[in-house]
Amino acid sequence: MKTQTFDARKARASRRRRGRTFQEWRAKYRRVIAALLAGVAVALTLIFFAPRIEPTRSVLVAARDLPAGHQLAAADLATVNLASDAIPPSSVRTAGEITGQQLAVPIERGAPIPRSSLVGPGLLTGAPPGTSAVPVRAADAEGTAILRPGMNVNVVLTTGNGYETPTESRIIARNVVVLWNGDQSSGSSTSWISSSKNQPGTVVVAAPEDDAARLAGATSEGKVSLVISSSD
Repeated sequence: MKTQTFDARKARASRRRRGRTFQEWRAKYRRVIAALLAGVAVALTLIFFAPRIEPTRSVLVAARDLPAGHQLAAADLATVNLASDAIPPSSVRTAGEITGQQLAVPIERGAPIPRSSLVGPGLLTGAPPGTSAVPVRAADAEGTAILRPGMNVNVVLTTGNGYETPTESRIIARNVVVLWNGDQSSGSSTSWISSSKNQPGTVVVAAPEDDAARLAGATSEGKVSLVISSSD
C-alpha cells in the first residue's frame, strides 16, 4: 500500500515538473515565438497582396501623335517594353521594318503600331476572305477631304450628260470601308499607291469581290461619288 502511494506521489510530482518546465520554456521564448509568428503573417500577407509581375517584351510605338497618311521616319518611332497581353499580335518591333511606309490611320503617342495600320497588304488584315483593296477616284476631289480611314461609304456612279443622254445615279457598292485617303498623305509616297498624289480624290476602299469588279471600271463609265453611310 505504501509503495502504491509513493508511486502516485512520484507521478504527480513528475507531471508538475513537466508542467513547470513547459511554462518556463514558454515564458522564456514567448517573445521569440511571437516574433516568428508575426514574421510568417507578414510574409504571407506580402505574398498574397504583392502585384503580379507581368511578362513584357519590346515593341515599337509612336513617339508623338501621327496623322493618317504620314510617312514614317525614325524620329516618329520609339521602342518601349509593354505587357505582352497589351500588345496587338501584328505590332512591329523594330523601326527598320516600317521606316518610309505610310500610315492608313492616325496613331496616338505611345500606341503600338500594328501592320494593319500601314498602307499596303496589311490594310486587309482581319477582312473577310475575298475582300480586295480597290482605289476609287472620285469626281469631286475636294469632297473626299473629309473621309477618314474606317469610315463607311456608298459608292455612287452617275452616267449620262443630261443632254444627249439623261443622267442616272445608282449605288454600285454599299457600306465599303475607307482604308486610305490619298488627299491626306504627306510628303512623297513609296507605298503601293505611289501615283495617288498625282490623282486627287483617290480613296482606297475594302470591297467584296462582286463590288470590287464594278468599282474597278467605274470611272470609265461615268462620275464616281463617295457618300458617307451608316455601317448598319
